[in-house]
Amino acid sequence: MSSSLHWWTSWTSTSRCWVCLVFQKIGREQIFKNTFQGIFSDQKICKDCPHRYEREETFMALNLGVTSCQSLEISLDQFVRGEVLEGTNAYYCEKCKEKRTTVKRTCIKSLPSVLCIHLMRFGFDWESGRSIKYDEQIRFPWVLNMEPYTVSGMARQDGGVEGGDGRGEAGGSPRKKVTISENYELVGVVVHSGQAHAGHYYSFIKDRRSARGRWYKFNDNVVEEFDMNDETLEYECFGGEYRPKVYDQCKSYLTGRPSSGCQQNILSSKSCDVPWVVSFFLCSLPVPSVH
Repeated sequence: MSSSLHWWTSWTSTSRCWVCLVFQKIGREQIFKNTFQGIFSDQKICKDCPHRYEREETFMALNLGVTSCQSLEISLDQFVRGEVLEGTNAYYCEKCKEKRTTVKRTCIKSLPSVLCIHLMRFGFDWESGRSIKYDEQIRFPWVLNMEPYTVSGMARQDGGVEGGDGRGEAGGSPRKKVTISENYELVGVVVHSGQAHAGHYYSFIKDRRSARGRWYKFNDNVVEEFDMNDETLEYECFGGEYRPKVYDQCKSYLTGRPSSGCQQNILSSKSCDVPWVVSFFLCSLPVPSVH
């Protein structure tokens, strides 16, 4: 059950996507690709020389971590932060023909019209030998500015150029591929209620066709209008009044009684029956007209 959304996030984001192939074969518009597909920029920026390297990769969803993140913006900051390759792990610069201290990071080169963000709430605890659900709260805004996490946004923060030529040194006019609005409005939320090994998914979807922008809750075969506001978000997406508890590893997972081979390690409980948001869908806002 915990992996039932994995089909979406594990799509190849390329023409090998079978749905896109079928649509292409019958001459139909590739709806999923045109709506959800964006482009990553895998960058390697040498610190001791002017050379930059870039490799593009398509994506259908952003997979973000949840541990030690109090908000969606913090999780996005961690996603684009990157790492420094130095010492024996330094990157070999093809232009200089020697190893250089290099910043390796991934940011967004092209944003889709509808952005899917998936929170990686499920993992595996090797000490206890069971699946776990991370129940950290991740606050998210009604409107999200994605500009700081794009190639142009990262370049602005660095005070440099936007990217390389795909193989070697950056030069000439920078290529800006973010052609749609970088501001996104929240239009959909997927929630998981239950534990890592079992649970239930339901969703909230905004009707963008109506002037009022009504929200609806989709729970199996029950669809009902929903008053989506800060207070209802707290209970439907952030676990309500629930806060993580601490359990002794030696207590039985089901009964709470001490089990044989008891160890005195203290683990955070990651198996809760309260709802936690696992995915967002955000729609690009119209680009302001220039007069």
